[in-house]
Order: sequence, then C-alpha cells, then structure tokens
Amino acid sequence: MPERVIAIWGKPFGALSQTYIAKGKSHVSPEWLGKRFYSGKVKIVHTLDEATKSIETGDILVSDYDVDYCSDWYNVLMKAKAVILDKGPSEPYKPRFIRLGMPYITQTGNATAVLEKGQEYTIDSETGAIYKGNFIQLNLEKRLYSGRVKIVHTLDEATKAIRTGDILVTEEISELEGSEWMPAVKKTTALVLERTIPESVATACRELGIPFITQTGNATLILVSDEEYTIDYETGAIFRTAIQW
Repeated sequence: MPERVIAIWGKPFGALSQTYIAKGKSHVSPEWLGKRFYSGKVKIVHTLDEATKSIETGDILVSDYDVDYCSDWYNVLMKAKAVILDKGPSEPYKPRFIRLGMPYITQTGNATAVLEKGQEYTIDSETGAIYKGNFIQLNLEKRLYSGRVKIVHTLDEATKAIRTGDILVTEEISELEGSEWMPAVKKTTALVLERTIPESVATACRELGIPFITQTGNATLILVSDEEYTIDYETGAIFRTAIQW
C-alpha cells in the first residue's frame, strides 16, 4: 500500500473540536452504552429530595452528592440520561450503572460550579469530557472518504460545478447563504472549509451523514481541483491519493 502523503490538516467538526467545560472519570464505556456522545439538559441537585422534585425524563443529573444506584435514588435515575458528580467513586466502572445504560462521570471536581442549570451539554462517555451545547454527532459508518476535489469560491460556482460524489472545497459559507448552498452540499462526499461552518449547514450535514472538515486555513490554495483526495474524518487529515483505504 502506498504511503499516505498528507496534503493539509483541518478540524473534524463536533465534540472533539470544541473545548470541554468539565472533565471527569467515565465509568461506563461506549461499548457498553452503544454510543459515545449523550446530550441533554443539566439539572444541578444537592439532595435526593431536590432531585426527586426537579429531574425530568432525559435530564443530565449533576450533583456534589455521591449518587448511587440504590433504592432511594432508583426512581430519579430511571428518568435521568446521565449522571455527573463532583466527587464520587474512583473504581474503574459501576456495573449497576451499566445495567441502567447511562453515562456515569465522577471526580469532575467542580461540575456543579461550572455547568449551568437548565443549559444543554454533551457528554463524551469515552473520555469523561463535558461540552457546552446539544448537538447531533455524526454517526458515520467509516473513517475515510475519497472523492474528486472541486474548488469553488462562490455559490454560483458551486451550483454549476459540483457533481455527485465530489469533495466540495471553499473558503467559507455565510450563514445568510447557508440554505442556498445545500443543493450542492447534498451531492458531495464531503465538505472542506478554510474557516468555520454555519450552524445551519453543520446541522444539515450531520443529519445527512456528510463529513465536514473546517479551519484548514488554505485548502483552496493547497488542494487541486479534479484530483482525488482521501479525508480522514477522525483526525482531519486530507491525503492526495486516489487509493480507497
């Protein structure tokens, strides 16, 4: 197999390209849970009574109390999507939380202080990191995507030039024109931007399963139109090769 020569780097958009607000020890792995990222509304509680009154179905329970899967907390935990604790146990995992099928993050130190009650957050059950915002993580079946690059600079160029299976490369897409770019974006294998991506386009790409790489800096200058490239969505690397890895 030929050596992979990296043409350019960018950032795969999603939790891993954001700065986490808090981080703790994850006790239940994605393999047990079935997925890695969980989003929900945070409810900060300090007592069982407070939790009983405030936790609703789908909430992320955040507490400085050592919440355990016992009879007193059972009804509350059955509603929660995840549990985040300031302290809590340090053993590698909690079999009882595995049975509940929820992320269980402990030893964050200050989650009750830095997370905001009622706001949306996303938990990475692999690393124990907690990110601001509720987003749909790309659920891609593979890591590497290959296609013919098409470099465009305007919406009009994109509309005329993009064909099904192309990798669309451009400087940026404005929020105002986001919806107008979507017919071209829907044809693509992947989207590469020199700067950031409008949230409306990002959301549409996530729902359509189209990988997108942002903040490449100078992709329109480095990449060559009509040449074949392969995108590594996990790392944000773009290789100049026609090989289907």
